[in-house]
Amino acid sequence: MREIDDSTDFHETEIGIGEEISITLHGASGSGYGWAVRSSGAPIVAVDASSAPPGERKPGSPRRWVFRCRGEQAGTTTVELVYRRAWDSEAPPRKTFTLRVTVLGGGAPGHTAT
Repeated sequence: MREIDDSTDFHETEIGIGEEISITLHGASGSGYGWAVRSSGAPIVAVDASSAPPGERKPGSPRRWVFRCRGEQAGTTTVELVYRRAWDSEAPPRKTFTLRVTVLGGGAPGHTAT
């Protein structure tokens, strides 16, 4: 499985139908902030937003959120993830992560990440 992280804000990638990529994003425990899906890219891709691996939970300690993105049908779409407080949805997010995904109808292609 290919892995992408938050070292830059915008990424582009190509995947095949059924192929998965892992998106790892970083934040701080105990801050009230967390990563959430703003735009899932459906029906071109499916995003599993339920995986936030447990880690050290002391306030301010580093924490990782992992999302899995799977190609569902051929096409191009954008997945957008936001770092915000769940109870404060009206406030602008502190960070955003954007991934443009092209799902090819054939097998697993090569990829680019920029």
